[in-house]
Amino acid sequence: MLKRSIFQNPEAVERGLELPNVISFRFVGPSDHKYYSKLLGAIESAVQRAQIKRQVERASRTGRYISYQFDIFCTDMQEVESIYRAVGKLTDTKFVL
Repeated sequence: MLKRSIFQNPEAVERGLELPNVISFRFVGPSDHKYYSKLLGAIESAVQRAQIKRQVERASRTGRYISYQFDIFCTDMQEVESIYRAVGKLTDTKFVL
């Protein structure tokens, strides 16, 4: 059984992403190593580590949160949605882009 898409218009999103392609994902969470480990684990549950092409971290002005950017090679919409679903399950995630 197919899961319902997390996007309102998945066909339009897929056309815009021009898959396969490297997609930038951004997530904001607390600035602690436990969160980063959970975030990386969630991403690796959806794609292989070799598909992660770049990681960038940027702390908030107060240092309380970190914005994590992952540039990930995705072959299809299923991988894109799997990443968002896996990270969305992390209760500490404050923002997903």
